[in-house]
Amino acid sequence: MDFNQFLELVKARRSIRRLKPDPIPAEYIEKVIDAARWAPSGANTQPWEFIVVRNRNIRHKLLDHVSERIDVSGLRDTPVLIVVCGDTRTRLLYPSGRYLGEIDKIMSGKDHVKLNENVLTSSLANAFLYILLAAKTLGLGARYISATTNPTIQGEIKKLLKIPGYLVIYDTVALGYPEDEPLQKTLRPLNEILHYEEFDASKSPTNYEIVIKANELRKRLERRR
Repeated sequence: MDFNQFLELVKARRSIRRLKPDPIPAEYIEKVIDAARWAPSGANTQPWEFIVVRNRNIRHKLLDHVSERIDVSGLRDTPVLIVVCGDTRTRLLYPSGRYLGEIDKIMSGKDHVKLNENVLTSSLANAFLYILLAAKTLGLGARYISATTNPTIQGEIKKLLKIPGYLVIYDTVALGYPEDEPLQKTLRPLNEILHYEEFDASKSPTNYEIVIKANELRKRLERRR
């Protein structure tokens, strides 16, 4: 694959709001997870665990918890949910060794030590992105269900899926064949976000512009409901 082919794949990947109920071959599911395990991770800790939820009753119970925060009407018939979890114990393997005295806290799930939290998060984000890109190559659509990371909702989902305390839910992806075409994506210009040698403050949006964009986003989300 050359750069242009890669760029076309990146451009074609979109979040799909509605997915068909058609079943996904087990082979496809394993392919996207296989791609995800090749993602880069801090100190090659590979902190990820992937829980594939295909059972309709379990999916609906999971979505019932999520419905407290978002509209899940377009997700009820989604054939597959993939819950991406991170093993907090792997932070013991980071070169700093700062967690050697924290294993009891990590194992109990009562105190997820915050030091180097960004390394774990970045590792899981890499795996999640690989899932999204792999899904696109197989003709599948995908959508984030980030409400599963809410502390209260996450607690209920962990009970439902028997997820131990030392695992944290990073995010969840709904996977299926696209039912509709994604909306056109608008990007910030390259020259607005690219800085050489030092940050150019003249390119930064003002507080007012951020507020305007936030209001526009809220309106778009309301129209999706």
